[in-house]
Amino acid sequence: MAKSAPCVSAPSGLRMYENASLADLALPAGIVLVAATLARMIAMRLVLEPLAVWAVGEGSNMEFTRTKFVQAAWRTILYATACTLAVKVMFLTEELPWIYDSSLFWIDWPNHELTEGMASVYALYAGFYVHQLVYLFLDVKTSDFVALLVHHIITLGLVVSSFVMKGPRAESPSLTCAVPRLQFTRVGLFVMLLHDVSDVFLESAKCFNYMKDGPRHWLHKGADVCFVVFAISFFSLRLYIYPVRVLWPVASPDGVCQYATCASTELGGATWDHCAVKPAYAAFTGLLGGLQLLQVFWGWKVLMVVWTILSGKELEDPRDDASEEDSKRRSSRELDPSSRRSEED
Repeated sequence: MAKSAPCVSAPSGLRMYENASLADLALPAGIVLVAATLARMIAMRLVLEPLAVWAVGEGSNMEFTRTKFVQAAWRTILYATACTLAVKVMFLTEELPWIYDSSLFWIDWPNHELTEGMASVYALYAGFYVHQLVYLFLDVKTSDFVALLVHHIITLGLVVSSFVMKGPRAESPSLTCAVPRLQFTRVGLFVMLLHDVSDVFLESAKCFNYMKDGPRHWLHKGADVCFVVFAISFFSLRLYIYPVRVLWPVASPDGVCQYATCASTELGGATWDHCAVKPAYAAFTGLLGGLQLLQVFWGWKVLMVVWTILSGKELEDPRDDASEEDSKRRSSRELDPSSRRSEED
């Protein structure tokens, strides 16, 4: 798993690339999944639930808010852990010039080294995304549940496909070199780096927002600070850098073909047909495009929250489940006879 194989002789006389086994990713990702699930159970019981009582308050009327606080706090820890490892590997441990220049995604493609640090980022993100996908059904449902479900499926698909979608292309006996289907680990790593930074501040903003009616209500203003940082990072990373540095370069196959070392040297110049299997390439590009559509959808919701803040209204969590909120309002009306009489009038 340390390095992508170059063109090597095959029994047929053609050449092929080593396939990346799904087990190379599934096994460490499975370990991360189990570890994250156990860590969640322990952290919630020993740390986050007592913290929620301290921050949000006691009493049955605050139970739902405490639940949301605990879940948002855990997601903050999860995203912060993933971002810390990604930044450590890609900025502090490795020297990766392609982080700053998308054209370098394709230099020496597809003979790209996958170091142990990069492989650990893949394993961590794959395990975390499966963990989040499972708890999406178990945690408090939000109004954009379907969008979140699609998002988790797309991101998990991008992680897995960019890691394992390699293999021989030897349909034509006239070819003396077979290039892989994808081998887009650089793209995959860069996408992972971009997409979880803003979520750290979003979940932190939620935690502060849930404190507004509790004993530590004076910390509620932290929600505004975290949301501002979230909005800036969201629009810069997901709606500017992502389409410019990832979506457009990947959607332009000329960049891939120009630097395909094996095809260039042995085929006398690479063509699009020699660079990637079209269905696999189209599927990968489609996942990237689908992710961008989700970012535009959430960007619109972020703008609505920004407008709410500028209008002087209270910052609310726009993704709270409507049925839960309606239930709480009905309960409060039942406990308050005056409000019930005013509605009857």
